Amino acid sequence: MIKNILYATDLGLYAPYLLQHVMSLATKHEAQVHAVHAIEPMGVFAESILHTYMPASAVDDLRKRGFNEVMDKIREQVESAFADEFAECNCDLELIHGIQVVNGKPAQVIIETAQRVSADLIVIGTSSQPSESPRLGSVASAVLGESSIPVFLVPMVKLQNPKNYDLYR
Repeated sequence: MIKNILYATDLGLYAPYLLQHVMSLATKHEAQVHAVHAIEPMGVFAESILHTYMPASAVDDLRKRGFNEVMDKIREQVESAFADEFAECNCDLELIHGIQVVNGKPAQVIIETAQRVSADLIVIGTSSQPSESPRLGSVASAVLGESSIPVFLVPMVKLQNPKNYDLYR
């Protein structure tokens, strides 16, 4: 039985298309939707650049205050994008139980969040880059390979206009 769905989003061009799949599943199963957007940690190269041009105290301050500000701005953008997507698909906002923005490796964030919210199903796009034929991206591949929770993959094929694709017709 599907009662909790985790929607993993990267807020890409096809996010509204993916959201329509999520909401269709949630409506059919009367399930709650938990959404997660993972923010990739800063890489070694970026860290070394900061340390090269900034004093250690400034880097620490940036990590503490700047990072929280960036995460808050991203969270606002995610919530705004969701509001726009919900308006476009006439979805029931009450099905959304929570929207999380988490810093970490995306596949790991998705799997850990799914476990934490007791998800019965993870819904994710096959790739963040749309193409002529479906292909499995690195995050989708890792989630599929490592998750003990069933994964619903939505192919991100190139559509004429993904925002006008309506699953409810």
